[in-house]
Amino acid sequence: MAVNNLKKYKDKDGIGFPLNFRRGNPNPLDNSSVWSSLEDAKTYAMYDPTAYVGQILTVVDSDGRIAIHYSIQNEAGVLKRLDSLSVDDENAIISAIESAEVRANQYTNDAVANIVNLIPMATIDMPGIVKSSNDENFISVLEDGTMLINNVNLRKIVQTEEDELILDGGNSGNIK
Repeated sequence: MAVNNLKKYKDKDGIGFPLNFRRGNPNPLDNSSVWSSLEDAKTYAMYDPTAYVGQILTVVDSDGRIAIHYSIQNEAGVLKRLDSLSVDDENAIISAIESAEVRANQYTNDAVANIVNLIPMATIDMPGIVKSSNDENFISVLEDGTMLINNVNLRKIVQTEEDELILDGGNSGNIK
């Protein structure tokens, strides 16, 4: 029963208090922000009328050694674990960075593939994607995007009466 009240919230709402808060004891300022069990946190998120979407809850294990953070994801009170790393665990931090880079590269590759799917095939009247082919009388597209004309079969060349056809083989020894 978490509430999503951001549409009703205004900057002028709340208390304008010109002083800082200072803890008088080692307890949270909001007594609904720290829980001793995940079940209690779930119950709060699902049923308490003061729970709100986006609220951060912390569950501390019975020994008080491990604190795990969750956020309330929706009005049903579903909790999502907010993963974090200890600043002392260098290997875990490096692994997380590498994992993030892999995900970013995959996202980039997927995004490029989606964009390419939106671009139409080239036609005489419209620019677009060109397919590469190694066949005779076709164009090959190299890795760097350069286009090359493959072997040209002269049987395919058509010359009309008003056209003048000049063939210059340059330095090629292949023209016979």
